[in-house]
Amino acid sequence: MSLRSTPISRWSAPRCVLTVAVLGWIAYALLTLLVHDAGRALDTWLGSAVELLAVAGMWMRTRIADGEARAWREFAVGWSIYTATEIAVDVLDTVNGSDVALTALEAGYVVGYVFWLRAVGRLLWPHRVQRRGYALEVVTVLVLLAGLVTRFVAAPLAALTGIPAFDAGWWLYLPSGDLILAVCAVVVAATSGSDRRWWVLAGGLAVFDAGDIGYSAVLLASGGTAPTFGIGFDVAWVGGLLAVAITAWMPARPVRTTHRDGRTLQVVPLVTVPGAALLLFAVAIGRPDPLTAGLALVALAGGIGLFVAGQRDLLDLERFRRAALVDDLTGAPNRRALLEEADRRVGEGGDLVLALFDLDRFKAVNESLGHAAGDDLLCQVVARLRSALPSEAVVARLGGDELAVLLPCDLATATEAVRAAHSRVSGTYSFDGQRIHVGCSVGVAAHPGHAGTAAELLHVADLVLIAAKRHGDRVEVHSAATSGGLSGELLLVEQLRICLDLDTEADADDRLRAGALLLHFQPQVRTDDGEVEGAEALVRWQHPDHGLLPPLTFLGLVERHGLMHALTAWVIDEAVRVAATWHRDGRAVRVAVNLSATNLGDVDLPARVARVLQAHGAPTTALALEITETVAMEGSGVSLAVLREFSEMGLSLSIDDFGTGYSSLGYFRQREFDEVKLDRSFVTGIGTDPRAEAVIVSTIELAHRLGARVVAEGVEDVDTLRELARLGCDLVQGYLHSPAVPAAQFERWCDERRAQVTLDPRP
Repeated sequence: MSLRSTPISRWSAPRCVLTVAVLGWIAYALLTLLVHDAGRALDTWLGSAVELLAVAGMWMRTRIADGEARAWREFAVGWSIYTATEIAVDVLDTVNGSDVALTALEAGYVVGYVFWLRAVGRLLWPHRVQRRGYALEVVTVLVLLAGLVTRFVAAPLAALTGIPAFDAGWWLYLPSGDLILAVCAVVVAATSGSDRRWWVLAGGLAVFDAGDIGYSAVLLASGGTAPTFGIGFDVAWVGGLLAVAITAWMPARPVRTTHRDGRTLQVVPLVTVPGAALLLFAVAIGRPDPLTAGLALVALAGGIGLFVAGQRDLLDLERFRRAALVDDLTGAPNRRALLEEADRRVGEGGDLVLALFDLDRFKAVNESLGHAAGDDLLCQVVARLRSALPSEAVVARLGGDELAVLLPCDLATATEAVRAAHSRVSGTYSFDGQRIHVGCSVGVAAHPGHAGTAAELLHVADLVLIAAKRHGDRVEVHSAATSGGLSGELLLVEQLRICLDLDTEADADDRLRAGALLLHFQPQVRTDDGEVEGAEALVRWQHPDHGLLPPLTFLGLVERHGLMHALTAWVIDEAVRVAATWHRDGRAVRVAVNLSATNLGDVDLPARVARVLQAHGAPTTALALEITETVAMEGSGVSLAVLREFSEMGLSLSIDDFGTGYSSLGYFRQREFDEVKLDRSFVTGIGTDPRAEAVIVSTIELAHRLGARVVAEGVEDVDTLRELARLGCDLVQGYLHSPAVPAAQFERWCDERRAQVTLDPRP
């Protein structure tokens, strides 16, 4: 069943409407008991007012956009028609001064039943797939019910009492329809577990049915002459309606979901066709009865139509199920099919091995040759896997470039087969005359040794695949070290996502366990006058279990799991915020932030940096961007365009770790960098290593000729500082002055440094 758990909030207006309706119904019931003579007026005015309030509350429920909105709309339409009919009949009776005979208005009650039964069906099966709606089923059932009541109940009763057969049939028909509704609700309530709404709905329909039963009994007993005002029938009808309206606003509780399968599709035709045939047989062997014969023929036609449509629906269901288990591109089983097969084989017992294949250069194929080539590659890989593996192996596509192989054998045999398949898959592929080599990483896990269920098996294999992808183009079999390390890695990744505000569902406890990201700042000091000109922003992770983590311990995780853009965005925003505060306080300190190769591939990064500067009110001189020499040299056309845009914005660009990469003069000339950072490996050799000193001297001279300043990293003693100052180095950075410290501590250090420089300006 699918009465789904949907949070219904902000329903103060419906609550007020239904509260007034309940109070009105209580007053209505009490006045009916105490002031019997005013029954006609009470039914007409007070009862009708409560009905209208209940219907209004039901219509309000239809505005909640969830899976049950259509069902409650059917209820609202049905009760609106019923209420309009009831009010019209009451007004007509009031004007006439007594109960009037049956009129065409009574048809409104039947129309109401059509919508009520449709609504119950929609609550039971909200995702129904068959072509026909509920209307044909409902009408067929109601017509068959009318025929059965007319032939087997109304006609004998009319002959016995002298009441017109149509009147007797009508008075019996209404409670019979109510009974069908109430029984459906009770059956569902008994099987719905903890969802008490169905019991309230069943109770409301039962109260409504009780009113109809009493009403029909009085009329049948009196031959239709007894008055029905003021007896309480209307009170029961209004109470039942009100209970349904209240049910609409009750919170649902999670229950087991049931989908309408092939057996339930044929329930209505299997009941109506024999029932209609029975009616026709009764008419054929008994007295002529054109009305019953007509109703039976309509019910029979409806039942046959339902049966034929049901057969088509069954074919559709089978086709949908088959399509839901097959990957459209490769024709291989998909993730759902793989899990179903794994579940089945795990349930049967025995050995089962799952191997996950991930293509190492699939993204490059898509980007360079187009998605059509990527699709062709996947089809070729699936074909190679099928040809390389035993016939009992199941080859599936889980999504993207990730494929899976399920092998019903022991781990040793499966590993041998997987390694052979890996050798077959890793190789050269042809696309429209072009050849490209593609490797793949494979993670292997086994049941029952590594996992107890199919879902656990997939999870463990996925962990092992991550380990395999670290090295690339290899087969990795599960081991305790691999699983434990990767489980810890995934936990750290999730905690990083929380620190970066990427996990919107994280609560206060999750954030406490994740810790927080911090920025520390290491000063860059001028060699000529000792003033603090800049600071490098270095990210730290304050973890509750692991303490203060430096960036090298988690940047690998950030890169592997695609979090570099988010981390860089956080660092830039925090660095600019601090720099803007310093500038407003009179500290004209330039803050440097490191960019990775991943960041330089983001064409939207310059625009986002500009927005951050504007949001914090910081000048462009407050921010510098550092790119390692190797990253800058390996940059694509996109990265060069990004760097050029940063330069045009007026941002300072710095080459970090200069001397450890390519160090090309042409490279230096073609790019608009205004700062070079000497790597600490050269700085530590100054004074003792003539080659290192020669590199420093030539770099300083080259940078100055090109209009760039030079920053030396890793300066830890006064002698090194003085030698760098003698050689013309502009700025120094290192433990001699200060390690990287939090912003508040950096500010205090700057204040103390300024006072010290004022007293002794020598470096």
